[in-house]
Amino acid sequence: MSYLKWDLKQWFTNPKNSVIYIVFLLVTLFYALRIAPSYAPVERIDPAEIEARYNDSVAFIERIESNTDATYMQALSNLPQVKKQSIIDRKRLDALAAKDYRSYAVATAEWYNTNTMGPYKPEYYTGGNIFSDKEGFFAYIQTAKRYEGYTNLNMTITPEILEERTALQTLQRLLSSGLLVFLLLIVLVLSADTVLRDRTHKTVLGGFPLTSLKQLFAKGITIVIGATTLWVLMIPALLIIGFQQGFGSLAFKLMAYSYGPSGFGVYDTISLGRFFTYIALYWLSWLFLLILLSFVISLVFKSEFLILLSGILLFVSRTYFINGTVLKPIYAYSPLSYVDPANIITGATNYLVSTDLLSAWKGLVVISLTNLLLLFVVWLLTRRTKPLVMQGH
Repeated sequence: MSYLKWDLKQWFTNPKNSVIYIVFLLVTLFYALRIAPSYAPVERIDPAEIEARYNDSVAFIERIESNTDATYMQALSNLPQVKKQSIIDRKRLDALAAKDYRSYAVATAEWYNTNTMGPYKPEYYTGGNIFSDKEGFFAYIQTAKRYEGYTNLNMTITPEILEERTALQTLQRLLSSGLLVFLLLIVLVLSADTVLRDRTHKTVLGGFPLTSLKQLFAKGITIVIGATTLWVLMIPALLIIGFQQGFGSLAFKLMAYSYGPSGFGVYDTISLGRFFTYIALYWLSWLFLLILLSFVISLVFKSEFLILLSGILLFVSRTYFINGTVLKPIYAYSPLSYVDPANIITGATNYLVSTDLLSAWKGLVVISLTNLLLLFVVWLLTRRTKPLVMQGH
């Protein structure tokens, strides 16, 4: 216990770590105050867009029904779809005018389900994106499922909820954009010298009658506490967003896609609470893996640089999943395939590469087995080496 207290003091008084924590806190506050309020989702509430499309639909219907359009026979086949869309858009406009956002959610879910085959919004066609139709299709079904989920909730529906601006939804969006990878890299930087720095305190540490294994166990606890501090530092930012935009609910629904038989996808939903439960399990699993990996590198190579270099693998792993890529089966058994689990949980990665190889539970099993292997290696190394405080450079 005395060693653990000493190690925690070293962690939190370390100038490098202190600077990282302060900068991280300032970045989260800047995000909450300046970036989050300006978030503009592609699938946003836009009365002007809905009204313009409604007016075009009404004009089209009038021309066809009066039989004055030169392309009457060709356009006639589109009339039922246009009529249906105009009725839905009218419902959406009326709901917005009455600020009845529950009715708006019902009508909007119907609109997205009706228009899954496009045409999609212009934002999906920017930058020469050759997969715009594929991404648009996924986004439309995803939005429909999300809006359907809101209509079943016994709570007041607000524009902030519909546009995913609340605190919990903001956190979910950030996690789906790589936040977990970012946090893991910070942990690597914070903890890279946690084993090696003991060699500069041999006189002090000589008073702690510990084996290497006990020292490493204490250091593991220190790293877990230090990593958890990052989440604690995000609380002020989430509170700011919550008071400005609402806190949201763990009952909100997210789409969970699975690659079905014969290539036909299955579009289900999971709650935001279940999503965060998976994220917590992945966070702990990856944290233990990084701790054990850093211990192995420290004991074998005694190199802080190699520990930091291992962080590059976290970024490299994200290049597996490029739209249109054919995923090799062996990748499903690599822990690096699950370093960004948010899109594994929602099925976005499976959709992106058209596979059924990846799943949330498989990822947890793969990382857990890797942790057991690394734990065994650490145990072997500590049996063959001197106590850490006695090891030289």
